[in-house]
Amino acid sequence: MKYDVQSQNSFNLLNALKYSSIAGWELGALLCAVFVPLQLWIIGETDISNFGDHALSLGPLGLWVFGFGLATFLAHGIALFCVGVKQEKLKLLVFFVYLAHFVFIVTVVVFAAIRRDVVDSYGQEMWNKAQSGTVDLVQTYFNCCGYTDNDKPKFPCNGEDTKNLCSDQIRYITLEGTPQVAVNTPLLLTFVIISILILYDIWMFVLVILWYRCSASTDGSIDLELSTSEMNKSSIYSISRSNSTVSTCVTATTTNSTKGKYAPETGSLPSDENTISGSATSMNDDDDDVTVKHGSCFSKTLKCFGGVGQFISSSLQELFHWIGIKTAESPAIFITLSIVVAVTMTAGIIQQRRMGRGADLVLPEGSELRDNLATVGKAFPSWLRDNSMIIVHDGMLNTETIQAMAEFDQKIMTVQDDNGASYPKLCFPLGYDECLRSNLFELWNFNRTITRHLTQEELIAELNKSPLIYSPYTHIPFAINSVLGDVQSDSAGKISNSTAHLMRYFTPQPLDWELKFTEIGLQGFSGLDHVYVKSAQSEDIEFDKTFYSDVPLLIIGGVLIFFYVLFMAGNWSLVGHRFWVAVASIASIGLSLGLTIGLSAALLYPWTQLGLLAPFLLLGVGVDDMFVILRTWDNVVSRSENRNKSITEKAGLVLRLAGASITVTSMTDLVAFCIGISSTIPFLSSFCVTLSIGVVTLFIMQVTFFFPALIIDERRKLKKHDGFLLGCHPHPEDYKENKYADMQLQKKFFKNILSYIATNKVAKVVILLATLGMAGVMAYGVTQLNYNYDEDWFIDQESYLSDYYTASKQYFKDDGMMTSINLVGGDFYTNRLAMEDIKKQIEANEYIVDNSCYGWFDEYAADSLRKGIDYRNDSAFSNSPFNFYQSVITFVRDTPVFATDIQFDLSGTLTASRFVCKGVPVDLQSDALPGMQSLRDLCNTLEWENGEVFPISEDYVSLESILIVKSEIVMNLSLTFAAVTVIILFLLSSFQTCFWVLISVFLTILDVGGVMYYWGLTIEAGTMVCLILAIGLAVDYSSHVGYKFMVYTGDRNQRAKAALINIGPAVFNGGFSTFLPIIMLAGSNIYVTMTFYKVFVSVVIFGLWHSLIFLPVILSLVGPAPYKSATMPS
Repeated sequence: MKYDVQSQNSFNLLNALKYSSIAGWELGALLCAVFVPLQLWIIGETDISNFGDHALSLGPLGLWVFGFGLATFLAHGIALFCVGVKQEKLKLLVFFVYLAHFVFIVTVVVFAAIRRDVVDSYGQEMWNKAQSGTVDLVQTYFNCCGYTDNDKPKFPCNGEDTKNLCSDQIRYITLEGTPQVAVNTPLLLTFVIISILILYDIWMFVLVILWYRCSASTDGSIDLELSTSEMNKSSIYSISRSNSTVSTCVTATTTNSTKGKYAPETGSLPSDENTISGSATSMNDDDDDVTVKHGSCFSKTLKCFGGVGQFISSSLQELFHWIGIKTAESPAIFITLSIVVAVTMTAGIIQQRRMGRGADLVLPEGSELRDNLATVGKAFPSWLRDNSMIIVHDGMLNTETIQAMAEFDQKIMTVQDDNGASYPKLCFPLGYDECLRSNLFELWNFNRTITRHLTQEELIAELNKSPLIYSPYTHIPFAINSVLGDVQSDSAGKISNSTAHLMRYFTPQPLDWELKFTEIGLQGFSGLDHVYVKSAQSEDIEFDKTFYSDVPLLIIGGVLIFFYVLFMAGNWSLVGHRFWVAVASIASIGLSLGLTIGLSAALLYPWTQLGLLAPFLLLGVGVDDMFVILRTWDNVVSRSENRNKSITEKAGLVLRLAGASITVTSMTDLVAFCIGISSTIPFLSSFCVTLSIGVVTLFIMQVTFFFPALIIDERRKLKKHDGFLLGCHPHPEDYKENKYADMQLQKKFFKNILSYIATNKVAKVVILLATLGMAGVMAYGVTQLNYNYDEDWFIDQESYLSDYYTASKQYFKDDGMMTSINLVGGDFYTNRLAMEDIKKQIEANEYIVDNSCYGWFDEYAADSLRKGIDYRNDSAFSNSPFNFYQSVITFVRDTPVFATDIQFDLSGTLTASRFVCKGVPVDLQSDALPGMQSLRDLCNTLEWENGEVFPISEDYVSLESILIVKSEIVMNLSLTFAAVTVIILFLLSSFQTCFWVLISVFLTILDVGGVMYYWGLTIEAGTMVCLILAIGLAVDYSSHVGYKFMVYTGDRNQRAKAALINIGPAVFNGGFSTFLPIIMLAGSNIYVTMTFYKVFVSVVIFGLWHSLIFLPVILSLVGPAPYKSATMPS
């Protein structure tokens, strides 16, 4: 590394370049995070909760802006790096980076100005997919409601024609059409930003050209070019996600080209017994697995792995050595920049949008069911909003209970919202003066005079009067089992009593009355044991509550992590403890979380209910990186040859080791997370995107925030300042730590107890039998796992809504799945008889209850025959489709209960129809999969000319998610295993050790799968992604033990014991730091969160068992010979 002195002018030039790059860096971050929200605020959106939906509607535009910001951010980041390195060749790189950035911006701007037709077409495509709220917002601001080139702008917008994007109006500098002339502020702001970017590039060109003309390099420049001798040296660096230590054994002398002020001397890199000797990828070519025949294909493959690892090892170490020196020279600047950039990118959170429940959550874009749901939404725009109560009372049909329910029904009918409106004014109308509702009192036409004095004998007599009861209120068959649950019958088969009563009230649109309905239900009613309530808004309200309901648990988990870091990071002395280092560790994780969420929101990825689980996992991962850096620092400074070196020199050595370690080990987690992104289930893919970004940002913050904070703290220790009070309380120079300051109890446990147990003959037999026995028990559990999924799992299990679902399943569980058969399009006049044939074929399906299909056409046909009209004969309608449609309209007007099952266009032509069928009851939801597929196949074979026939059910979303999981779980787990196999082989370069590490990982996942069964979990989307992520964590635990076994000489017992002593505490700390935040999830009431907790607690427990107990035992018995470069353990 070369160091030169430069003139003051060159120094000032480099400072100008550096600070200009920093400013450009921040400009790029601002563009990524806040430009789109700023534009939305300018055009009139003041509700932050709507920003995410608008950003999604303007998605293509937002992604272009993000691309501009990212290009600016990267260009100035590269320039900042090159200015710090100050190599002659890199000067040219900076010039071309800014040239490419300049050309990119100018090309886009010129193209947009010249090819307006292409831009308009692109904009129109975006406009067609935009949500109505965004369309109205844009049109209102630009005064172009229903605007086309030939129309005049109109104002204000009230849901007028929105088919055409007013592209010309958007380009105007002034917006006319209002009493005053308005300036097109969004357009001007865009011009300003583009102008700043272009001028900034020109300014940077000038600085780079001046820099290029300087012949001398700057003071403190570092030559990062690797000589041939450096590339050939054997450098073994540590690879540890497991929280403890990293070491590098340099077995070749450092060449002259690396000697200098901060160059590490030969042998200066620590390799004591408490370190992790890192990656076998940097071994000599001769360090092949001795079990592989020399010259074989395997041997050549290993040599290839070793050569690639050699290059990566050397490159990473040199890079991080330079970064370590730079951070030590200016730690405050690195911390400040990290905070500024992180806070800026965190502002992208205001674009965050929540992913709703149902189809958006689990169905991929373009799926058959999603398309069918969209078709139903368009074909049947009117729907019923169900507000229900389940009354549970022992002896439901006695006189007192009946009269209490009648009074309760009257109370519901008369309760008023804040505007004084009651249900009769707000309900879904059934005729001119009646409301659609359903309960037992429907049999008496809701006549208060009768129902308030109704007796048990009268009610039971009415229920048993006829096998088929017609409702006098709706004039359609009355299904007793749809309103009474847990029905009891006498010896004659007649209804004698019941335990539950379902009362339903229907509204046409969201109303405040629905909230009052919920309040009434939660208050209960005198004389009724239990009342369970669910309004039409309950699901949305309770689902939204779960998004942030576990935030207190996250805070507690963060506090636990803080104290754990404080306990493990330093020693117990006034100077030696690292209070503010622990604070910095939590702050770095917090900054990375904000950066992660802001970036994912700016990239238009939605925030799902799983999103809050990401911080819990990232807390553990971030602390792992922090411990790697801390332990490496302690090892470096403990070496006698390093004690007289400056903090800057030590920082270079430390990050040279730890930086390479956390880079490579982060890849194991990143690979697993990235494979999860490939899932077609939207909320899983979005969750894995968040985790993947989180791993990267955690790594960056550990290097640029936590490490500089550690350097500042180490300088504090040299000054003997207090660990908590800092410079406010310096200690005397002769201050000595107490004898209990560094007891190393954990290390003693592994050395004196655990390593002995793992290498004792009797203990080995017990451990192997216990492991195999446990695997057998868990394998049985895996074979018993079922596929299942229920949308109700996303609700707080202690909420009133969860109680309602529980009561519904308990008392009305005999009801099969209700499926609607939808007929959309086609000629209903010509095909009216085909509707009867379709119904018969559906009823003949083995998964449909006999004679359970029912719809408007059944009543229409019966009504027509009663009137003497032969609906099958065209002459009954004078061969006119119009007459047929008019007869249907008349029927619906007289029987409005079917109004939502038929749809007419403006000309009165019937365009859509549906009827419902009841499926055969099943025990598990997944058991309904064959029925769903059978109905789909059947509907695809039905003839409906110029239209389509398809089934839809409320349960189909859950069933579809199960199908997706079935198709993906094996592939995703296999891909993850394949990817980690390559990584492990790359790290170990030993096929035999790699095999046993993979066996350890496999047994861990097998045991986790068994625990899932015994703990009441099923195979569904959440558990699938947890298993994928679990593989990455399990690999971290086992791979380091396997590698440590390979770098020591001696017999197998000695090597296993040495590996366990040296790496065991590190692996344990890695698992425990993950366990601490996860354990807090045990207090959650949400199924998804509890699933995450159960799986990852199991991963930590079984992962530590197989890595710290099983793997050392099996390696001590049949482990391969060590590397030829292996050394005796200290």
